[in-house]
Amino acid sequence: MGGSHLSKIIYSAKSIVENRPVQLQPISLPTASTEFYIDLEYGDFTFCIGVKAVEGGKINKFQRFIDSARDAKRTVQEFIDLFRNVENYVAYTWSGQDSKILGLERNHVDLYSTVNRCLMMPMKSFNVKDVAVYFGHQSPPLSIRNGLACLMTFDEYRSSKDRQTRERLRKEIEDYNWNDVESLHDIAQAIRRSQV
Repeated sequence: MGGSHLSKIIYSAKSIVENRPVQLQPISLPTASTEFYIDLEYGDFTFCIGVKAVEGGKINKFQRFIDSARDAKRTVQEFIDLFRNVENYVAYTWSGQDSKILGLERNHVDLYSTVNRCLMMPMKSFNVKDVAVYFGHQSPPLSIRNGLACLMTFDEYRSSKDRQTRERLRKEIEDYNWNDVESLHDIAQAIRRSQV
């Protein structure tokens, strides 16, 4: 066993015993005049996009639910254009393919990679919801609990012919997606306040 593996085991044990995060290396999140917190739901195509844009004290919410692959391409392009029109920004995502789908090459921070590299936490899972709740995020009651359940809900939405069922399923997907967006925001804020 290499030294880095042994160190991780020691810091993991310390984190669990002390019930607090242990900082493995300093965390420095970039600052910009506009911050984007982004979460996508996708399977064969992107079917829900959530973006929270923070500019100074102003917050804008962008969310789109997408029914078809054809509409997904157009909607994804709208969001790509949104980033192109902003000079000074940083975009936050959590693991997955979100940054690749949106073509985020510059000014992008994968908060999962940052947390995983810089912190050892007394948790079994580093999924965005669990980490956010650990840092104080108040998650609303959700019908959908994880990405696989979200994908299955979207499949159910697409196969249903009942308007009320479709509306309910769409809202469940949008609520799940937006909670991930808010979770990203709350994790970044907790890191900035040095509550880690």
